[in-house]
Amino acid sequence: MLLGAFLANAAPLETRADKRPVFSIAHKILTVGALEDALYDKPSALEVDLTAWRKGDKGEGDDPADTSRWWMDHNGDGKSFGDPADVLLKAIGDKASADDQNIAFVMFDIKTPNYCEPDEEGCGMGTLVDMARDLVTSKGIRVVYGITTPDDASGSGFEYITQNLDDDTAVRITGQTDDVLKAYDDYGGAIPEGKRIIDYGNAYLDARNGAPEFGKCESADGDEVCPNLVKAVQARDDGKLGKVFGWTVGHSDYDGDRTNDMLDAGLDGIVYGYGMEEYEDSEKTLDAAQHILGWIADHSDIAYTAAREDAPWA
Repeated sequence: MLLGAFLANAAPLETRADKRPVFSIAHKILTVGALEDALYDKPSALEVDLTAWRKGDKGEGDDPADTSRWWMDHNGDGKSFGDPADVLLKAIGDKASADDQNIAFVMFDIKTPNYCEPDEEGCGMGTLVDMARDLVTSKGIRVVYGITTPDDASGSGFEYITQNLDDDTAVRITGQTDDVLKAYDDYGGAIPEGKRIIDYGNAYLDARNGAPEFGKCESADGDEVCPNLVKAVQARDDGKLGKVFGWTVGHSDYDGDRTNDMLDAGLDGIVYGYGMEEYEDSEKTLDAAQHILGWIADHSDIAYTAAREDAPWA
């Protein structure tokens, strides 16, 4: 249903030089079914959740895991299982690389980057990096390896990522800007500044689930979401970061206003969809995406909808 809207906002290549690509990022893809729904809606990128499970691990109410492996899994408690990682990543490589798709990258939201040793069979970071290379980037889809807290940057899994980046991969750290910048300085020396990505936000921008509040976008002062994003944009413009993303935009008018605030502040893209549920093609997810597309349409002199050819890093 969004295909026409995306194509209408896509600028011809020859007109893009002085405009900024804006990435619409579909939130929480855990299964092939959710992937197919997202690809039908033609976003610029996908966000997937990954958790390492070691043989014998037991989620709430589940039998122990019979093997060590990576799962598409948001919570790590046995309640949010999707497909095995290799199943979904293969589907992403096969389906997102189709000629009619716009996917520029897949953002891995890695919940347990340091749980297993990097070389541990099945659940180590080495296994995930190999799967990303064999199943996704080999098909022309870039990968962003994301960790969910700056504290995770001190672990062996994150170190393995930084030592195994190539032209098709980058890194994202979620958190408040000062903490993320420090994590990159302390543990990300091998990461080029252009591949240092930050994101920050709340599953519900109205903070119904608790802090952080959204805050005001007029300055970089404060611990709330938007002041941190403004500070991140300033750091990006100073050459310390590559891209700045916010999350998660839902369907409400409030979320539409916050989308305008974030994109007016100079963000490179926004994660959209449900706050907690898996992605599906629905009126609510389409409305959420339309907040982003609407801003782009209203600012077509300076922005356009990012697509596959828009590399998010040099």
